[in-house]
Amino acid sequence: MSRNNVFSALSAAFAKVMDLASVHDQAGDQQITLGFTARITISGNVAVANTAATASSARCDVQISDGTGPDNGYATMHNPGGLLLSTPAVSGYTIGLPLSGSVVKPPGTYNIRVYCAALGTMQLSHANLAVTAVAA
Repeated sequence: MSRNNVFSALSAAFAKVMDLASVHDQAGDQQITLGFTARITISGNVAVANTAATASSARCDVQISDGTGPDNGYATMHNPGGLLLSTPAVSGYTIGLPLSGSVVKPPGTYNIRVYCAALGTMQLSHANLAVTAVAA
């Protein structure tokens, strides 16, 4: 799953930058549907760029829905509080943020989203996410 060449500004409020249900470059709903209890594992990255000569930072979380709808009951799939990255005061400086995590879920349909916020002048460049499920 990917979202490339986005170049949208990130604000201080957390916002969805990519998800399996609708915010991605592929066609249609890509939520994961399980017919059995499974461990869902994610791996990916987010690239953000500093748009001004000001030291800035961004924080991202990967979250999974509770199975009652694509925007319901999100829980973090990795260390709570998100992953933080900072850039020097260099306009155009781009940095990648690795994403990973896993969770065990019962049968159902789940949405996974990447949720980011920024302090300073950051914009999203692209995001990639690989999702796998194996019987738990």
